[in-house]
Amino acid sequence: HKGVKIRKIDLPVAVHNGTGPVDLSCLYQVDEHAKGLVIKWFHDSEQIYHWIPP
Repeated sequence: HKGVKIRKIDLPVAVHNGTGPVDLSCLYQVDEHAKGLVIKWFHDSEQIYHWIPP
């Protein structure tokens, strides 16, 4: 099994719109053989985060 394994996610229970920045924390482990990996977070159907590891 190759890719990413989510170990822990820390998110606020609720956030009021317009109150400022919000911390979204995700502890993960990437398989050492994973190639072409792209991390994307979605809320409903909208992409809110995108990361391509070096």
